[in-house]
Amino acid sequence: HIEDLTQEKFSLQRDLDASRALAESLASENSSMTDTYNQQRSIVNQLKDDMEKLNQQIQAQMGELESVRNEYANAQLECNAADERSQILASEVISLEDKALRLRSNELKLERELESAQAEMSSYKKKLQSLEKDRQDLQSTIKALQEEKKVLQTMVQKASSGGKSTALDKSSTSSKNASTSTEGLAISDTMTGSSNQETDSTDLLGSDLSNTAIIHETGQLTLEGFPLSVPADQMRQIENINTLIAEVV
Repeated sequence: HIEDLTQEKFSLQRDLDASRALAESLASENSSMTDTYNQQRSIVNQLKDDMEKLNQQIQAQMGELESVRNEYANAQLECNAADERSQILASEVISLEDKALRLRSNELKLERELESAQAEMSSYKKKLQSLEKDRQDLQSTIKALQEEKKVLQTMVQKASSGGKSTALDKSSTSSKNASTSTEGLAISDTMTGSSNQETDSTDLLGSDLSNTAIIHETGQLTLEGFPLSVPADQMRQIENINTLIAEVV
């Protein structure tokens, strides 16, 4: 029995030693785990601090992002306004180009009209020079006709005082020459058509024509108060002269 107890004691002693060794092992593990936990807790605390800082940075970046969004929205609005202005400017440019084209077209048209007007002016100048020359020729012809008429009047006056038949024969010759001159004068007047430039010559003829009158019914020529008896053929020649002079007037 004692041996059993002794063996049991030794067994218990061995169990106790094993328990003590296990307890020491558990204590060392507990200490190691405590140190590990403390280390991990410090790491967790550091991570929490880092997360807080990151949250703050994220909040700051969110604010910046919101500001960027606002700026982007404003930039988008400005871009849209710029697009509208560019469209308006493009339409204005197109309108100005159309106006420029119309102005250029009008300018070219005016240049053509100016060239045409200059050509017409040059033509008118040439016509005026020609009319001036014709007027001078007409004045020369009228002066010659007036001289012939004066000669005719002088001859008629001489015939009224004496030598009627001789004066009338000379008058017939002068009337033929005057008729030839007046016919050329009428042709020149028809070709030039310059009735406005013949006014000066008309004034010269008016006073001379007023002194001569022909009476067709009686065949009498009244010149400055002297009644004369003139043959019918010479009356017709004198009438032709006065008709041509009247046409020139």
